[in-house]
This record gives sequence, C-alpha cells and structure tokens, in this order.
Amino acid sequence: MDKVNSSMKEIRDFKKSFTLIELLLALSLFSLIALTVYNVFFSGMRLNARSESVNKIYREARWTLDQIAKELENFTTYDLSASYPDLDTFVGKDKEIQFILAAPTGLKVVRYTLQSPTVEKIHKTIIGKRTSKLSSFVVNKEEKEEKVNVFIREEMPLVDYLSANGVFEGPIEILSAQVKKDGLKFFFADRSVKDSNTIEWKTSWGQPYLPLGIRVELIFYNTGDKSYAEFHRDIINFKGLSFKTG
Repeated sequence: MDKVNSSMKEIRDFKKSFTLIELLLALSLFSLIALTVYNVFFSGMRLNARSESVNKIYREARWTLDQIAKELENFTTYDLSASYPDLDTFVGKDKEIQFILAAPTGLKVVRYTLQSPTVEKIHKTIIGKRTSKLSSFVVNKEEKEEKVNVFIREEMPLVDYLSANGVFEGPIEILSAQVKKDGLKFFFADRSVKDSNTIEWKTSWGQPYLPLGIRVELIFYNTGDKSYAEFHRDIINFKGLSFKTG
C-alpha cells in the first residue's frame, strides 16, 4: 500500500513539474511573439515618420521653387542709369538674385538670398515665431551652427530702395529654414560666344542685358534622418530674349 501511495505521489509531482515547464515555454513563446510584434510596429512607426519628414521637405521645396518661378517669370526692367548709375535693376550672383517686380501698389525690388540663422534679424524673426505661408520655423543649436541656412525673401518699394541707396530696410519672409549650409545656387543662361545656338550657364551675371533663363538649385536638410535632398528648377525669362536693361 505504501508503495502504491509512493508511486501515485511521484506521478502527481511529475505532472506538476511538466505543467511548470509548459508555463515557462508558453511565457518564452509569448515574449518572443511580443518582441517581434513590437519590432514590426516600431519599424513601421519609424518608416512612417521618415516618410512624413521626406514628404514635408518635398512640399516645402515645391512651394519655394514655385514662389521663385512665378516672380522670375514676371519681373520687369527699369532703366536707372540716368539717375542712379551705380544701381542695377537686375543683380545675379551665385547665392543671391535681385530684380524689379510690378505690383498693384507700384514697382518693388525683390531679393532672394541665403543667410545664416545667427544673423540678428533672422534670429529675431525665428525667436519671435514669425511664420511664412507654410509653417513656423524652429532651428536648434546644432542645426543653426553646423547644418542649415535660412532662405529668405525681401522686398521693398522701389522708391524706398532708391532713397536708401540700394540698402534693404524692410521685413523679411522666411521661405525655408531647412536649406543646407551653402545649399543655394543660381545659374544664368547666356548665348555662347562661340556658338549663338548654344546656351552657357554662368554662376553670376554682369551683362547689360537680361539672362535667357535662370536655374535655381536648392539642397534641403532633412532633420528626420539627417539626409539631404536636392532640387532644381529652370525658369525661362522671355523678357531676356529681347529686352535690354540700359
């Protein structure tokens, strides 16, 4: 009888041990499945965040280039040589462009350029939370010092510009605070000296006539994945085909 009881006890202990092993196996399997699901979910979240960051850069680049193209296709000429021989109606540099645009309120001078966020007026604009047509901009310390410049648009009435002797003294509009440092370049189309049917792209413009076209190149810095995205737009200037500036 004692032997029977002993055998029954061993069987019960064996069943208890087997149940504990099953529990440990189940917990291990559950942990593995949970970890896999978490990794898949986290990867999906990161991919979605990166996709949204890239889409934001593309939207901002498209809007910025559309803004420039619209004005460069419609700028006008004005001869200042008689009264202001030292001021040009059109200024073309590798990182700056300036021209005259007709508006319902009169002629105005428009300038696009790239500036460091550390410039006093740029810094004040960002800190003061001024917004463009897209969104407000925030530039952290690392990006401000190493990664990005601010792409700005300035305008002022032609009369005020002349009174200030060609010095801009007006509010600015921030088009983007995510342009790579030195990530803006303008090129200006001119007929080749050797072959009039060939177009040459120059990094600056000093001719007495308008360029045939303008190429804008922008490199944006994506803060999401620390990458760069390059965009460009060729803009035909029909006025440059026939008009002279002086």
